Amino acid sequence: MIFSTIFVLALAGSAFGQTALPTTSSAQQTTVVPPVQQTTVVPPVQQTTVTAPTNPPATSPVQQTTVVTPTFIPQQQQQCSTNLEGLYLDVVFILDSSKGTDPLGFNGERGALLAFASTGLVVSQTQPQAVRASIITAATKPVVVGDLNAYNSVSDFLRAVKTLSYVSNTGPSLDLAQALITADNVLSTSGRGTNIQKLIVVFTSADDYDCTIENSLSQSRSHRLASDEKSPCRIAANIKNSGIYILTIRLNFNDAPNLHVNGIASPCYALNNDEQMLPEFMKLLSWTNCYCPSSYTQNLHLTKCYKTAECLYLEETPTGYTSAQIAAGLDNGILVDILNQDKQDFVMNMTTNYRPVFIGLNQIGSSGTWKWDTGSSFSPVGSFNKFAGNDININNKCTYLDNDGLWHDTVCSAFEKANPYIYQVSACSAGKFCAAT
Repeated sequence: MIFSTIFVLALAGSAFGQTALPTTSSAQQTTVVPPVQQTTVVPPVQQTTVTAPTNPPATSPVQQTTVVTPTFIPQQQQQCSTNLEGLYLDVVFILDSSKGTDPLGFNGERGALLAFASTGLVVSQTQPQAVRASIITAATKPVVVGDLNAYNSVSDFLRAVKTLSYVSNTGPSLDLAQALITADNVLSTSGRGTNIQKLIVVFTSADDYDCTIENSLSQSRSHRLASDEKSPCRIAANIKNSGIYILTIRLNFNDAPNLHVNGIASPCYALNNDEQMLPEFMKLLSWTNCYCPSSYTQNLHLTKCYKTAECLYLEETPTGYTSAQIAAGLDNGILVDILNQDKQDFVMNMTTNYRPVFIGLNQIGSSGTWKWDTGSSFSPVGSFNKFAGNDININNKCTYLDNDGLWHDTVCSAFEKANPYIYQVSACSAGKFCAAT
C-alpha cells in the first residue's frame, strides 16, 4: 500500500512571517528491508477557507480558527520514524507567482523551500533512499522550472531556489486547477516507482473551496457540467483517488482567512499560518513516508489525525495458536497487540466475519503472567483490558478476540481449536527503506 502526497501551501504576502512547512497508489508488491526502530507519527490537520485578495491589505486581522494539528499517537503504539535524513520522496513544489502575492511574498515562498532543503534530507538522482524535488511557478499558467530529474543534490536545489524570479511568470491570478494538473503530470512523467511516496507543495493565494458542497452538487444531474471537470475540487479528488495526498497551508496573505475545513486537502492535511507550521511540515514529511506494502492495512485514525508504523494482516486460514505465531514470524510479523480502545476498534473492524481470531496476548513461557508477543507488558489493573469474565485468572493460556469484543482464553496448541489470526509488521518509513520489486 503506497502513499503519495500533495502539499498546497497558501501564500503569506509581503510579511511571509512564518517559514513554510510540509491512500494509496499501486498494488505493486513491495520487498521490505528488515525493520528499523520506529519513532513518532505525524498526524495532520484540518482546513479553513481561503480568499485570494486583489485589493489592498485588510485593515483588521482575520479571526483564526482552531484546527487539528499533527499530534503524537499513544507511546504504546509503534511510531513512524522522524529521521529526515532517511526520507525517500518525490516532491513537487508549486510557487504562487500571481498578482495575488507580490515580490516579497514570493521571496517568502523561496525561504520556505530553503528551510525544507536545510533539514538534513538527502537530494539525489542515484541513491534510492533520497528525496527528489521539482519546482513549478504558477500564475495564469504554470511553468515547470525543473522536473524531478533536474536536481542532483541539495546544493543544486538551493541554487535553483535562489535564482527563481517572481517576474518571470506572473499574472493576474493563480489557476489552481492547472497548477494541480501540471504537478500531477510531473509526478506521472518523472516520478519513481510505487515504493516512493509522492508529494506536491503548493503555495496559493487563490480562493479556497468547500469541496463538500461542490461534490454534493455534482451528484445532481443538473450540476454535471463539463466545467465540473475543471474544478479544483474535482481535480484534487482525482489526484487523491490515485493515491496522492494534498496538503494545504494558508499563509494568510493580506489577512486572508484560513483554509476551509472541507477544502481540497486530504483529511488531516491542512496547516494554518502560525509558529507551528514549519515543525508540522517536517512531521508531515515523515508521516507521508510512513506507509504499508500492499495487502497490509495501516493502523491509522483520520478523525483523530494519527498514523502508526503498524501494518496489519488478517490471515483467514485457521490454524493453532502457536502455529499462527510461527507463520506470522515467517513474514517478519508478530501476532497483534491491542493496547488501547482505538486499536481494539481497528482490529474489530478488520476482523468482521472472521472472529474468533487469535491475538498476541498469552502466557507462553510465563505461566500466570500475561504478555504481548510484541514485547508490550500487560497488567490486569493498569493496562487496557478486554478480558471476558474470569478468563484473565486462568493459567497457561493464550487468547482470541470474539464477536462480543472481549478477549477469551484458549489452549496454546499448534493445531487444537484452530482460528484465523491477525498479525502486524513494521511500516515502511524514513527509518526502514522498502524497495520495489
